Amino acid sequence: MVDKVTMAVQVNGKMRGTVEISPDAGENEVRDEALKLDRVIAAIEAQQIRKIIYVKGKIFNMVVS
Repeated sequence: MVDKVTMAVQVNGKMRGTVEISPDAGENEVRDEALKLDRVIAAIEAQQIRKIIYVKGKIFNMVVS
């Protein structure tokens, strides 16, 4: 069994980085790790997260406006 997967992190559909995380990680755990990435922080700035699209073990996308 795989103990870590590399998951893409996007903001408004644009790739901003990756996180190494357990394939069983929940949405909140992935969000916490994604929000530590400098490129994600810069892309979000003072905008509000409107929607989160999370496909377990594959991709994490935040829609901001």
